[in-house]
Amino acid sequence: MATKQRAQSSTGFYHVFHRGVNQFDIFEDDEDRQYYRDHLHKYARDLGVEVHAWCLMSNHSHLLLKADHEVLPVFMRQLGSTYARFFNRRHARSGPLFEGRFDSVCVESDEQLISVVRYIHRNPVHHEEETLFGTYPWSSFKEYVAGAPELCEIAFALELFGGVDSFVDYHEGWDESERHLDMDTLGRMGDDEARRRADSALESAGFQVKASSIGRLPRKLRDKALMCVKRAVNCSLRQLQRLTSIAYSAIRNAVAPGREGQEGSTEGEAASSSRAELHASLAFARPRPGDRKSASSPPSACVATPSSVGAT
Repeated sequence: MATKQRAQSSTGFYHVFHRGVNQFDIFEDDEDRQYYRDHLHKYARDLGVEVHAWCLMSNHSHLLLKADHEVLPVFMRQLGSTYARFFNRRHARSGPLFEGRFDSVCVESDEQLISVVRYIHRNPVHHEEETLFGTYPWSSFKEYVAGAPELCEIAFALELFGGVDSFVDYHEGWDESERHLDMDTLGRMGDDEARRRADSALESAGFQVKASSIGRLPRKLRDKALMCVKRAVNCSLRQLQRLTSIAYSAIRNAVAPGREGQEGSTEGEAASSSRAELHASLAFARPRPGDRKSASSPPSACVATPSSVGAT
């Protein structure tokens, strides 16, 4: 079967995400993350790819990249293969580490770009790996707040946000429609449609419950019902959790690899942090007045005419 051609962005910006096979972790510890980050920096420099935002989660990575359409797959192939060899050697494993090709979504407007930046930085909260996204050490958020780019090109996005203060304020806001930005922009069905299909599949299979009531079934029957919904809807485990209100760990065990096969990517529930807590967590990262390091010069190409950040 021929490989589906990847969509080309008219702006050169792409939201890229790479998942571990069968949702397995691709980062076991900080040494793994540092190796990935170092080589992300190396290959970006070597191939002329601009990194505008990044976040390393346990079983996937999120990147906002600006790259030539032909260069992007070369960049991701070099990064992925180099890291997979390192990870397999270090952790005494073999076989594929990543779930096939990386996924990418074209970023075509200022509004889409700033939403992607915020989504990437809030990902640790989505996946409940951190309660305050500003404290998570493995993302580009602190590069932006400190005005001190290390890996990122921060000047262009900061211009769109209208400065660091607006950047932080915008990250505090949250629109529920962005909760599953990476899935939605790839065409994953929303929860309402998924729920409708799940209920229909359960009825056809002879289950006398709707998706929201699966948790009331005896365990063996519950697990069969979960498998039924997973096959019918092809949803992520997090979406299945939202449809059924069953604990994530129970769902993962019920549809574990070997019982269902390769799983979709996980997407977590968004969690809000209070303004006071967030600003306290960022205080150490903010430069003192008059002491802010100058940001790097803006990239030569733009998404569109810079516009002010609107209400969330």
